[in-house]
Order: sequence, then structure tokens, then C-alpha cells
Amino acid sequence: MQFIKTFKDFLNKNECEVIINENSKKELENGNIGSNLSLQELKKIRDAKIVRIENEILQSKLEALLKEEIKLKGYELGPINKFQFIKYDIGGHYDWHSDSGDGEIFRDRFYTAVIQLNNDYEGGDLLYKESNMLEYTFEKGIGNLFIFNSNLLHKVTPITNGSRFSLVTWITLKRNNSDKKTLL
Repeated sequence: MQFIKTFKDFLNKNECEVIINENSKKELENGNIGSNLSLQELKKIRDAKIVRIENEILQSKLEALLKEEIKLKGYELGPINKFQFIKYDIGGHYDWHSDSGDGEIFRDRFYTAVIQLNNDYEGGDLLYKESNMLEYTFEKGIGNLFIFNSNLLHKVTPITNGSRFSLVTWITLKRNNSDKKTLL
């Protein structure tokens, strides 16, 4: 069963505006997908600009929430990756994909976390498919946090007006010894 959860107002509007203002001034690069496609081929699948950022306060806040919400016997939270600050302009999108799979960068991803930073745009819906292959839409809201298994198929529909800003990171798990059996 998939873990799919929305935490409304994880960040407040002011926190989101600060993140947008600080990071949209940075030099953003084309978002990649872990393969060597030409820019033209890439833009058919993913058309977004990104910059990787570190925000210890935000990472700590996310970690505290995750420790309360995610309890898997035999596992504990591993490190939270740096955030990707993502900007989708008009026409920007990301076709159906999962965030786990083969390759070094995907191997340890267990959960994906997406924080919506604004909602003054049109299009840009974050959709996902469960095992029944029906499409569902995450509820838009400034500061909303969406957490789901990294192997879940999801996409961002094309932006038709404005710009969409979000933060994305991936959560790893590491095995602990709490599930070891004893001889007693």
C-alpha cells in the first residue's frame, strides 16, 4: 500500500514568499532526469528550472514531522537530501515518472516530499496514479506538503499562466536493529 499524505499549511505564506524571493534570484539550471538526453528531448519530458539548496531549519522541521508520521518497523529516517527549488514557467511540466529506480541518484529514495510555494498560476497540477492506474490530484495550497512513496507515478501538468514554484526532496530510510529476534 502506498503512503500518500497531504499536510496543509506546513509552511506559512510568508515563509513561502521568502523561499521564492531568495531562490528565484539564483542561477537556475534545466531540470534533468538522470539520462543523457538532448535539451530538446528532455523538454518533452521535463521542462523546469531548478537550483539545489540547503535549508537546515526546513530540513529539521520536515524531519520532526516525518518522525511522528512514518513508523516502519526495522527502519529509521536516513538523511534528507538537499532541496530542489523548482520553477515551472508557461508550458513547463514534468511527464509521468517515479523518483526511484536504477542508478545511483535514485537507489536510496524511499519517500518524495513536495512543498507547494505558491498558487497564483494556472495548470501545474500535481497528479499521481495508484496501482488502479486512476489519476488523482493533490490539493493546491500555499505551503502544503505532499509526501508519497518515491515509486509512485506522478506528474506536473503544463503551466498555462504564471509560474509555479515548489521545493522537492527525497527521504531515505536506514535499517535499525529494533526488529532483531532474540533467543529468549
